[in-house]
Amino acid sequence: MTLPQAVENAANTAEVLLSAQDLEKSFGAVHAVRGCSFELHAGGIRGLIGPNGSGKSTLVNLLSGLQMPTGGAIKLGDQTITKWSPDRRANSGLVRTFQSARLWGQMSVAENLMVAAPARGRDSLLKTFFMRGRLEEAEAADRERASELLTRFNLWRLRGQRAHELSGGQARLLEFGRIMMSGARIALLDEPLAGVNPVMADQVVDGIETLSASGVTVLLIEHDLPTIRRLCSSVMGMSLGKIVMEGTIDELARTEVFAEAYLGASTRTGGTNV
Repeated sequence: MTLPQAVENAANTAEVLLSAQDLEKSFGAVHAVRGCSFELHAGGIRGLIGPNGSGKSTLVNLLSGLQMPTGGAIKLGDQTITKWSPDRRANSGLVRTFQSARLWGQMSVAENLMVAAPARGRDSLLKTFFMRGRLEEAEAADRERASELLTRFNLWRLRGQRAHELSGGQARLLEFGRIMMSGARIALLDEPLAGVNPVMADQVVDGIETLSASGVTVLLIEHDLPTIRRLCSSVMGMSLGKIVMEGTIDELARTEVFAEAYLGASTRTGGTNV
């Protein structure tokens, strides 16, 4: 058995962390997502590909709570979260990034990490008064964790710099650090290489691998097929608002559905090169 097959078999027997059943999202007469179903198992990086307009970003908006579906259901583990707010989903371990990095621009890099840490009672004035010693211990642990992540993502020298001064790639790395700081279990990454200078692209891809190695299950939406091949043992192909194919990127590339939906060509004309 090859390593990718072993990884895929392990994923298939792992806990289902996130699932969608017959998801629908319409904007008037436009059906952006229609009858979309899938399961995301614990561990690893799963790819989501498809042409522009296939419904990928709308699907991520539905999963993260930014938009509400017009039909179907979403489950986080065994809990139905279809109507949950984005912050409730995030507090339950389901987080996302956007095609443009979203950080606290006027805060320093280190402060952006610190505010991503779980509150642990610091959001309550009463607990702050009566649990001061315990909360000070928690804050010291958070500072140590933030320092570790700054080093891991090669941001230590930038720790005092304001976040809005970062390059696109550095901002992505800080987002990954914030995900790990938050203790999230699932990260939905919507085109994380968008706006990243090619010089930084390899560091961002390494950062995604770091996320996965830390135990965060990743759903990766990305147009760059070499990146999908490098990172993802399993890929879902989306077209016209639904998942139409699943497998490795090489398995998908051999299908006519992939060629016509993603590349705009037929495999009968000579195949695909991804």
